[in-house]
Amino acid sequence: HGKISRLQKNNLSEKQYIFDVSAFSNSLPSQLALGIDNEQRLVLSFAAANTAFMILNDGSFVDKFPQRLSDFIVKEKSFVTVLQKDNDLISIFSAVKDGFVGINNHGEIDYLNTMFWQKGNIEPIWFKETQSNRLYILYSDVDNNVYLAYRSLRVGDDLVWNGYRNGDKGMLTGTTVERVSDQSLSAYVYPNPVINDNCRIRIENAKSDIKIKIYNIAGDLVSDKILSKSQNIYQDYQFDNSRLTSGVYYVIVSSGDEHKRIKFAVIK
Repeated sequence: HGKISRLQKNNLSEKQYIFDVSAFSNSLPSQLALGIDNEQRLVLSFAAANTAFMILNDGSFVDKFPQRLSDFIVKEKSFVTVLQKDNDLISIFSAVKDGFVGINNHGEIDYLNTMFWQKGNIEPIWFKETQSNRLYILYSDVDNNVYLAYRSLRVGDDLVWNGYRNGDKGMLTGTTVERVSDQSLSAYVYPNPVINDNCRIRIENAKSDIKIKIYNIAGDLVSDKILSKSQNIYQDYQFDNSRLTSGVYYVIVSSGDEHKRIKFAVIK
């Protein structure tokens, strides 16, 4: 019921209790996940109800934890995914009903790895494609529609823990075959939906200068921007959406003779 113990290296029959989740919540916690922070410390992450925890292997809290997740309720016994991004550890917790939330080891919500939708019974599956260095997520909704989304990983980013799953699901590992050309123009908005006053539009594989046009659902142009092509494969455009009202919008990204249309939502 939420007691975490540690086995001694020289005496595996003797358990040492280091943490008791029941002191903070009456709910059963998620599964445990492991990662190593930028100070080379082993970090255990888990959540119970609407509280996220990160502790060290002696049971002491990582600074800024425990951390409330507002009204986001983590599913009991659900597995946890851990990513490494910009030297931070991002723990991703699955909700009872609505998507998942990412939180870094500084106690901050990571909106790039947070997504809300009406989930089905199948939990999201994360996997890394090594050849293109992309992180994929396979997920379903309440109508049993299945979706596959991805984003590119930067140098140093990685899928650290795709954790042990109880219920005979085991470990997920392997390599997929990339069938989509890496050279075509790609773009996406994050976070999506947008819930604060800024979002980012990431563009990959632009061949020339980039035109970004944003329209509302009625087809009215609300933003028009031209970016000079970067030397990098990808580049980000930070968009101030503080003047936008709640609703659905479309981004048209153009570079040379290639075009991408992206739909995103603003929630205020």
